Amino acid sequence: MKLHSTGTVGKSESGVESVANERATAIAPLYRIALRAAVIYALVASAWIFLSDWFVETQFSDVHSLTVAQTVKGWLFIAANSAALYVLLRYVFSARGRIEAVQAEGKRWLQQAVSAGNVGLFDWDLRTNRVHYSSEWKRQIGYPADEISDDLKEWQDRIHPDDLERALSALQRYLERPWPDYQLEFRLCHKDGSYRWILAQAALQFDARGKPVRMLGSHLDITERKRAEEALRENQRALATLMSNLPGMAYRCRNDKDWTMEFVSKGCYDLTGYPPADLIGNRKVSFGQHLIHPDDRESLWNNAQ
Repeated sequence: MKLHSTGTVGKSESGVESVANERATAIAPLYRIALRAAVIYALVASAWIFLSDWFVETQFSDVHSLTVAQTVKGWLFIAANSAALYVLLRYVFSARGRIEAVQAEGKRWLQQAVSAGNVGLFDWDLRTNRVHYSSEWKRQIGYPADEISDDLKEWQDRIHPDDLERALSALQRYLERPWPDYQLEFRLCHKDGSYRWILAQAALQFDARGKPVRMLGSHLDITERKRAEEALRENQRALATLMSNLPGMAYRCRNDKDWTMEFVSKGCYDLTGYPPADLIGNRKVSFGQHLIHPDDRESLWNNAQ
């Protein structure tokens, strides 16, 4: 099945967009500082030129003195500019250093959280069909970082044959008509030949025309959860088989005088002549009012309490 990333309307903010917005928010004050400094510089420089020219012309009349004064004025202007530029650049670089330190700390925290949570990340460029798989994404299925390329087929070719058509169909539908909270469960082949259950979650990025251009998402290994769910189902099947073969009737009921049944084994029919469904919730027959002998109801109820 060939995937096509064509046509959609709307926008979806991803985690990467959020990070970019936070970075832009952090850097914005630097641009405002630069603009404010430029305006102040233009005003101060204009005032300096006007006032210093006026002062020199009023204080010196001969050409030689005027020339010396203009030269001194120029050097003072250069010195003042250099000092102001030094202070401004020092402040900007200091602020930039603080922002980069915060970003680096946030990146380290994110990497630690992703690694600790065994979360694999992917970034699919829909325009080039190249996919960046994170190191954790590759480790989930037993590969070092240098053994998996940026090809979409690295993912597609490892999907379990029984899950492949369903996974590709779901992905194609999402690309054509996106919905919130995209999630997909499938099995992915490990390097050792076994299959790992994966929960994929993703969001799309769109261009100005509303066309999807990137898909960013995560893989979470849910193999242990799937094994626990299968073990629970197996236990339930075993219990149902045991109950079906028990002599007499096994049941679970509410603590009321109708003995309202919530579960009744198949032995119910042999004992009472009624199928289990007739007793569940007193659908047709009340165990307490119809099946227990009237002379025994009160004593049986008191003993049960």
